[in-house]
Amino acid sequence: ITELVLKFTQMAVPALLDAALESTKGPAGVFDKLFRRAASPAQYKPALVSSRAQLLQLIADSDAATRKLEESAANLGLHAAALAVVSKLAGGAPDPTLSDALMQRRTLIQQAVRQAELSILQMGQVRQQAADLVAQVSSFLTVTLPALEMAQAQKGN
Repeated sequence: ITELVLKFTQMAVPALLDAALESTKGPAGVFDKLFRRAASPAQYKPALVSSRAQLLQLIADSDAATRKLEESAANLGLHAAALAVVSKLAGGAPDPTLSDALMQRRTLIQQAVRQAELSILQMGQVRQQAADLVAQVSSFLTVTLPALEMAQAQKGN
């Protein structure tokens, strides 16, 4: 999960999309007209197509990772329940170290379950952000860019 979150962050798709959108605007002033060499929005198309494919793959990978994590959390939950029963049965044992060891193990397993649940929530948020970015990139590629190209073609005629 951590690797997928890091991969998502390193993609930097929002910055790429912002740059592509910024390139659709004309120069703001005289200095921009003279000194700023604006990139064409079409130059961003290959990078955005690639980013969209990477985001879709990340969503698929995150689904698989989330399923595995959910299975692990359920398995750990069963272990915690079994330890609770064993702790209850061993509660009257004369050896307090056994009881302490069972309690510590149970606490560790409960913490692992909580951590898995938090990771599942985090991955859900990353998946939602990735899906939103896929929609934004798709919109830019299928609506904004063709409209700009059509406007430039009409301006050229």
